[in-house]
Amino acid sequence: MYLPDLVFPDPFTLKPLTECEHEIYRAADKSRRLPEKDVVIYKEEVNKNIKMVVYAGRLAPSSMNSQPWRFVVYKNRIHIFCKKNVFLSGVLREVKLIDIGICLANMLVTTEELWVECKALRLDNISNLAFKKNDYVISLKIS
Repeated sequence: MYLPDLVFPDPFTLKPLTECEHEIYRAADKSRRLPEKDVVIYKEEVNKNIKMVVYAGRLAPSSMNSQPWRFVVYKNRIHIFCKKNVFLSGVLREVKLIDIGICLANMLVTTEELWVECKALRLDNISNLAFKKNDYVISLKIS
């Protein structure tokens, strides 16, 4: 049986899938996103990686551009909340959770691209609290 000569590229010339020639960027003003001050509360100064993860979450698409997510960032944790809306009922209420899932997926892909470890946590001390305008969803611990 004849096997053609296969030419394999030199492994040292291949670029990994996560390496880019330029920084990935999407202008928030062109995607009609809410201002960062309306969506994110920083309890203290955080590093660049955590800001990039939050930025990716903010740029996630949402149904009817509702952007139901809200973030509270403290040290190495990003607490994700879903905005309450008393006017939505039934199926439309469930759509918010799909939007949050898409937002979370954007954030997790960003942690992979930045090569940082991320762990999703559901914190009892937060989930047992009642909030007036938001529902607690999940927290991300970045290390």
